[in-house]
Amino acid sequence: MAKLEIYMLGNLKIIWNGKSIVEKLSNKATALLCYLAVNKGKKFSRDKLATYFWDASNMDSARYNLRYNLWSLRKIIKQDKVGQNMIISIKDTCMINPNANLYIDVLELNEVYEEIKDKKIYDYKNELEKIKNLYKGEFLEEFYIKKCIEFNDWIFYEREKYQRKYIDILHKLIYVYKKNHEYVKAIDLLEEMIKINPLKEELYVELIQIYIELGDRDAAIHQYDRCCTTLREELNIGPMESTKKIYEKIKESKTTINRFEVFEEKGINLKLNTNSHIIWNPKDNSQKIQKQIYKGKKIIENPCYPLGLDYYWISNLIEILMMRYEEEDLKKLRSYYWKDILRIQSKVLSIDDTLVVTDQLSIKTEKNRIFSGVEKLLNILIEIKPMVIFIKNIHYIDEYSFQFLKYYLFKNQYDTLHLVLYGDENHRRMKELKKIVNFL
Repeated sequence: MAKLEIYMLGNLKIIWNGKSIVEKLSNKATALLCYLAVNKGKKFSRDKLATYFWDASNMDSARYNLRYNLWSLRKIIKQDKVGQNMIISIKDTCMINPNANLYIDVLELNEVYEEIKDKKIYDYKNELEKIKNLYKGEFLEEFYIKKCIEFNDWIFYEREKYQRKYIDILHKLIYVYKKNHEYVKAIDLLEEMIKINPLKEELYVELIQIYIELGDRDAAIHQYDRCCTTLREELNIGPMESTKKIYEKIKESKTTINRFEVFEEKGINLKLNTNSHIIWNPKDNSQKIQKQIYKGKKIIENPCYPLGLDYYWISNLIEILMMRYEEEDLKKLRSYYWKDILRIQSKVLSIDDTLVVTDQLSIKTEKNRIFSGVEKLLNILIEIKPMVIFIKNIHYIDEYSFQFLKYYLFKNQYDTLHLVLYGDENHRRMKELKKIVNFL
């Protein structure tokens, strides 16, 4: 069935019957369509639209331009399969047909947002994530019409409105992630919010508190220093007294740990293997004990998902490492290794935007080079600070990433990298890793 799709969050996309038509529309026709779409079901007088988008001093010319642009829209966007017109223009009014086969991303965002408003947000994690994923960028990003002041003002206010909603959604998701101990996801969102508003001190405080919860003292101190530098350079002020007190408590905390000690909690035995440093299938309620074990280490959470995508877990690991480590540390890895890692993670270009993958390799050679590059990166980073990687749902890990774990365990038996594995103990992958560890 013929369908019109309009995506206004981020770069504008207008799709009719499965094909993009943005390039076929003039800027004014595009603006008119978007304005009517956002106000789906609302009638506008033709004279109001004419003066809104064209020079009101020459009404005859403005009306002609409106008629022409409506005609050009109808010429491209025809009736759907059941004979519904997308744009209804009767006598002196004009509107988007609310009954036509039509999708508009901002309207879906509004609908879901209102559905969960004032409800217990931890029961609506999926809905919150859905809204977050709908927001691809600012409303009508970089879209502008010359000599159309009212329309441009409308865009500005809509951008502000949707950005406020987006930030509210991020705050709610951070709360949910923290409640569920999904700290990596909470950190990702806080970093995203800092990009939007780098002067909001409360965001740095939340990051500091999460890293304290994770037992990563160095990362917490780094966030405090980062906050101080930003406030000093941009506003010439220091952090609030409450933030300073948090920092003083961090400085007073101890960081020593016993690397190979056995801890018990509620009958759960957590024991580090002295060779491969693996903890098998700990339970979520043992986090208090885990924090004692890993105090002073860099904690990385990288769960597995049943997506069936090659290299997904490794690719996600690279992205997390790039976010958690300083650029100067990441650049210690030679560029030809980064070039190989670029094959599975495009965000590597933020480290070196001159990298280009041009050579065509066999599947086996490409895999070996990717494994080697990721191995070198991990070894460089754990020299800077010992690392712990939490891997939840290990039985879902993709095949290539699973092969990498085996590869790394064989080649780096005595490194200060710890793995904490959660998953089905009876799954073949868990059993295979145990065999490898016993062999080592």
